[in-house]
Amino acid sequence: MSVKIKICGITNVEDALAGLRAGADYIGMVFYPKSPRYVSLERAEHIVQFVQGQGFPDARFIGVFVNEPPKKAAGLVERLGLFAAQIHGDEPEEYFEHLGSCRFIRTIRVKSEESLSALGRGGAAWAWLCDAYSEQYGGAGKKIDAAMLAPYVSRHRIFLAGGLTPENISDALKQIKPYGVDVSSGVEIAPGKKSHEKIMAFIKSVKEADNEAKNKNTTS
Repeated sequence: MSVKIKICGITNVEDALAGLRAGADYIGMVFYPKSPRYVSLERAEHIVQFVQGQGFPDARFIGVFVNEPPKKAAGLVERLGLFAAQIHGDEPEEYFEHLGSCRFIRTIRVKSEESLSALGRGGAAWAWLCDAYSEQYGGAGKKIDAAMLAPYVSRHRIFLAGGLTPENISDALKQIKPYGVDVSSGVEIAPGKKSHEKIMAFIKSVKEADNEAKNKNTTS
């Protein structure tokens, strides 16, 4: 299976379309008002509807929420027809029980290997996103040691995030093969504004690294 690609922090239709046309599998939108990549409900609705009308009716959008009441997050996912909610704050374990049937991704802000013990809990999560620890919630451009995830990627659906760029993604994918990779600041001109050239370069690097790994496995 190919490594999935999520372009996160999308704030406009042009960047969403650039990601999908280049081959992204998921588009992330941030619903955290304190983020420089925040999108309002109205803007998100416009992005989803416009993109679907431009030849991507099955585009998979993921909403990123930080300490949002669970019913509100699940309701927004349902209203916009998002693929999943990415829960990215300091939510307690019981929070996830109140998301109902909403598909969700749990985020681990990794400080050390000990942080990854959470992967043994929360069986209802559709996937996990492992990001480098930062005081802010995502988009900080801090790198995670990908090798730490090696024992877990075969047992869990994991998105690797944190400081990924077109230049370093190949090295990360030589260490592990996660379910997916997540990039935001690594393909930006400024917070909330993507470089379409960097998006294309990032996706090209992921696909090349993925193919190289597959060829290596076939010949070994």
